[in-house]
Amino acid sequence: MPVMQDHLVTHQWCRELRRFRKVPKIAVQFLIPDKEVVSVGAYNADKMNVAASEAIGIVKEHEAPFGLEVIIPRKVLSKEIMKFYTPPKVVGWRYWPEARGNKPCPCSFCQRGMPYSKKLREQFDD
Repeated sequence: MPVMQDHLVTHQWCRELRRFRKVPKIAVQFLIPDKEVVSVGAYNADKMNVAASEAIGIVKEHEAPFGLEVIIPRKVLSKEIMKFYTPPKVVGWRYWPEARGNKPCPCSFCQRGMPYSKKLREQFDD
């Protein structure tokens, strides 16, 4: 994600990654040229190829920026890295951006591969 003025939008991915492994995460901030082509869109949808500066504008102006991602189709060079830091522990959502107040689906299809879902699946089997 681009570094935005909204701290929550910038670090939205932290909660989702924490669900799968309870190990410390390290965030890397890097700078790429404004004209570099990147892909932007929802993590589970088609992406559009735009300049990096346009991608920031899309995320900034999007009515629902949670769940968006920006993909750089090349490796980041060491000279582009600005800093490493430990991201905040609890920001973002659980399961999907609008999940608050909704219980997760307990069926084995929706819960396949999900961490800590055994108890939920067992309740469904009863």
